[in-house]
Amino acid sequence: MKISWGVRVTVLYLAFMAMILFLVFRTMNEKVDLVTDDYYQNELKFQQQIDRQNESATLNVQPAVKMNGRNVELAFPDSIAKKNISGTVKFYRPSDSSRDFSTALAVSSAGTQLVPAEKLEKGIYQVQLTWNADGKKYYNELSIYIP
Repeated sequence: MKISWGVRVTVLYLAFMAMILFLVFRTMNEKVDLVTDDYYQNELKFQQQIDRQNESATLNVQPAVKMNGRNVELAFPDSIAKKNISGTVKFYRPSDSSRDFSTALAVSSAGTQLVPAEKLEKGIYQVQLTWNADGKKYYNELSIYIP
């Protein structure tokens, strides 16, 4: 049985349309996360962020983050630990914004703060410290893996 060229073209055309419709359906259902929900408003404040990072770069010893048992420990330099430190810490999950977590800084007199790791899912987080001490504004970004 011989199939005419018109039927072949029609079958090819319909297969192409089905493939395009499948790709459109797949891309419409793909989850796309911006860095933050208010990305464009934060972009306008970016110069303030640069100024905070430059101020942090002047510190001899930078803040550190590490796992301490079942907690995440934030450690601030001794030269700053005695000062009144305020601000926020955000655990930013690049792969899923629904797993982000923020809390206020409550640094002890030893210059440390413990954050319970059970609030965080297993994986890599960017720890974004936005903090003030002695009238100066700082920003540090550190990475940590939650096992």
